[in-house]
Amino acid sequence: MGTVIIAFINCAQALFSIFLLLRKKQKRTADRILCIWLFVLLLSFALDIVKYYFHVKGFLWPVSNVLALAIPPLLYLYSKYIVGQGTGFQRRDFFHFAPFLCGCLLMIFLSFQRLGHSFTSNQTYFNGQIILKSLLGYGLILSMWTYCGMTLVGILGYQKRMKNAYSFASSKINLNWMLFLVVFFLLFYNYTIIVAAYQVKGYSLGIIGKLGNPVSLLITYVLSYFGLRQHLLITEYAVPMLNQDHGHVPDATHYVKSGLKDSQASHYARLLVDSMEQQKAWKDTELSIAGLSFLTGIPKHHITQTLNEYMGKNFYTFVNEYRAEYAKHLISSKQHANWSFVAIAFESGFNSKTAFNVFFKKYTGQTPSEYRRSHLPK
Repeated sequence: MGTVIIAFINCAQALFSIFLLLRKKQKRTADRILCIWLFVLLLSFALDIVKYYFHVKGFLWPVSNVLALAIPPLLYLYSKYIVGQGTGFQRRDFFHFAPFLCGCLLMIFLSFQRLGHSFTSNQTYFNGQIILKSLLGYGLILSMWTYCGMTLVGILGYQKRMKNAYSFASSKINLNWMLFLVVFFLLFYNYTIIVAAYQVKGYSLGIIGKLGNPVSLLITYVLSYFGLRQHLLITEYAVPMLNQDHGHVPDATHYVKSGLKDSQASHYARLLVDSMEQQKAWKDTELSIAGLSFLTGIPKHHITQTLNEYMGKNFYTFVNEYRAEYAKHLISSKQHANWSFVAIAFESGFNSKTAFNVFFKKYTGQTPSEYRRSHLPK
């Protein structure tokens, strides 16, 4: 009974999330993919309910397995479009659903082959399809590992490029929840396949065999909650990631096709410095390269090129150096001696004390406390 209750909760959660996504005024490609993803999960949970009430597990297991083949490519495509790789769904992305479509065609073919047979006979027939079970099982394992691997590579690559697009750290842009989800999916699907294999052989796994239901509920909630909150992210895919050392400058040949001349880069560099020193753009705790582009009128890719090639630093470092300098001023000032480091962090444009502590230590070689002790006038 607990299984079917969790299935009902999963259905309700997935349906509610789909409803909220459909009501969004500006739906992006990632939102549409998330809708389809949640709908596939909804169908899977609905099948669990049907299996329970109508005792047709032997007949519907192939349908569940085929539906599961659609989830790995949806996971990958959602992560792809969240980080801004393309503004609209591309035709070649349909090829990712080839295994799912092949599974659907196979099920349609087998169903036509069984027309005219009794329900009990069909139950027995599909239960006895060991080759079909192995084919779908191995196909799901291969698909899950392949697409989870591609998703991990994409997210980790995006996280390396974040410092060329954002001046702050946030759970909304680091996609840690997606990393958690990918790992959970891998563990969950391998667990379900192993449990299914043991159950086919007649083994009883007790409570271990029932862990899949609460885990599926957790996955649905994580996907729904974070997916609804997630906004489209900024990336500069043409720009190579800098080495973490401030002095490392990428090879200028990376930008040969950009058309940015030395004189223009010098002009852009002055505009960028002016935006920091005169307009205090660094005080915006969520300043992004898009925001600075709007403020200065410089195209985003030219900002990253000017910073990387001509100033030897990425966007994150460029902005936070100004924040750290202002923080140094506040910390060493008697007027602000009673200020907490949290207050100083936010006043300096950092969006969290942790981000402030990490960058300040890297920039000055001292923690804020050490810096205060050594620089505050007696």
